[in-house]
Amino acid sequence: MPSRTPHPAQSPTSDPTTLTVAGVAALEITDTADPATGSVTYCLSGPRIRGPITVGPTFTTHASRTAPAPLDPEAPRIRVLFGATDNDTDPDRPTINGVALTGDHIVPLGAVLSGELADRPYLFHFAARRFAPTAWDRPDAPPATNATAVAVAAALVTRWYERPDRAALCRAAARLAAPDYIANHLRRVDQLRSDIAELTEQLRAHERHIAAARSLTT
Repeated sequence: MPSRTPHPAQSPTSDPTTLTVAGVAALEITDTADPATGSVTYCLSGPRIRGPITVGPTFTTHASRTAPAPLDPEAPRIRVLFGATDNDTDPDRPTINGVALTGDHIVPLGAVLSGELADRPYLFHFAARRFAPTAWDRPDAPPATNATAVAVAAALVTRWYERPDRAALCRAAARLAAPDYIANHLRRVDQLRSDIAELTEQLRAHERHIAAARSLTT
């Protein structure tokens, strides 16, 4: 899956607005869209929450062995990144209840818009982790902090979905994913062609043997 590290050619940061999340004090929020990746970095500021969370579309580039899926810009999944970049050691992370968070999660867009993510985050393995300098020393955040992180993430995804430029952001993300998608599916096509040639030879061998066996019965 392609990296979603924000691109230098970002759009201007928006003027501050207010984000309302149930059970959370009103948050001041600004956003910076990255037209190259389709992601939007939201910078939050509130009594118990502050820092960057990035939301953007992502696409599966893996070539299925059974039913291949198209690269459809209108059907993305959503990636939520606790931070502004994919740099695993970047200390600029969001804090909730004084806990610095890290990690990323990919969830179906429909699960967010329907409220399923907020109601049952465990179904999507959505568990924020504490930030630490070393990746192997990052335990899950406390339950209350994770619940708030899920609620905030769901609100941000909804806000991203409502953007007037959402279709352009999705096309940008699909364009970014296209080279990996093409390469993976070409490898799968080559494998299928090889399998077809092998199976065709096996089929012909069976037909020859059947014909030879039938000649013994006449």
